[in-house]
Amino acid sequence: MAAHVAMLRGHQRPDAPLLLTLFPPRPQPGQSVGFSRYFRTTAGQVLEADPELLAGIEAATREAPSHSLGLVVNAALPQPPDWGSQPDHFPIRRIRKGQPLTAAEQQAYQAERCELWNSGRREGWCAPKQWGASIEHIGPCRWLFAECDREGFPKSDQLALAAAVFGAPPTFSIDTGGKSAHCYYRLSRPVPPADWARLQALVIGAYGQLEPAASVDGSLKKPNQVMRLAGGIHPRTGALATIHTATGTLVDPAALEQHLQALQPPPHLNRRGHCCRPALPPPCAAAASRRCGRSPITWPPSRAASRAMAPMPATAAPTATETSSGAW
Repeated sequence: MAAHVAMLRGHQRPDAPLLLTLFPPRPQPGQSVGFSRYFRTTAGQVLEADPELLAGIEAATREAPSHSLGLVVNAALPQPPDWGSQPDHFPIRRIRKGQPLTAAEQQAYQAERCELWNSGRREGWCAPKQWGASIEHIGPCRWLFAECDREGFPKSDQLALAAAVFGAPPTFSIDTGGKSAHCYYRLSRPVPPADWARLQALVIGAYGQLEPAASVDGSLKKPNQVMRLAGGIHPRTGALATIHTATGTLVDPAALEQHLQALQPPPHLNRRGHCCRPALPPPCAAAASRRCGRSPITWPPSRAASRAMAPMPATAAPTATETSSGAW
């Protein structure tokens, strides 16, 4: 856990805020989404293995063994000093006793919770929304990431595919203890959440174009995204999530966007030769590429080479630079 946090926040002060969470498993069709438990802490507390923090996580894990340990990857803006003083700082309740609430009833529920909280009632059920867990709380973003959900897809191939998408090996990767490797890329400078979301959408599109069968997780496109934390136990397998690789790759956002644009699915052409969306399904991609004047993208050039996962030379990755200084 400490090494994962050091990579994500090691360039910041020890008192840099960090939001850890125990998140529920993905619900089956027809099931409701479970609740997450949050732990607001600092990078220093994690790096120093704060006993109170660890005891709280361990106790919560025993209460919810099907949940997983994770963190909100991108850092939040500073919490406003008056957070919790207004009704819109509190969660909305949309259903009561199986019946949907009207907009007026939802607002009344928020106002009731706000009044109780500010009158001195500090029970969890009437607390304001956890700062740092919502999209609007997130500040400039430093990290991009990707995950493949395909069963039986070798992790060495997952890393090779990530290198093809981003133009360089991951800054670091996490073996989740399950079927996936989480591949992280550090941007050379933070970008606004809206720009981050655009880059992340391009990443997902590039994955789908290069290897549709990889089943890239298309839901990983929110600035407040929670990812599995190294050091946690995967509930399904019982295996420990661990840091798998680390290279020090830094990616320039502008160059990466240009690189990713070239990897997007080719546009569909109508009878007049005009481009329109959505993209054609994979079997038609090569034909559409030829009509658009683009060469079809093939990946990987060699399965044996992808499994070997030889380090990519810096000159082969115009969108990234690799450092060995250990500075994250």
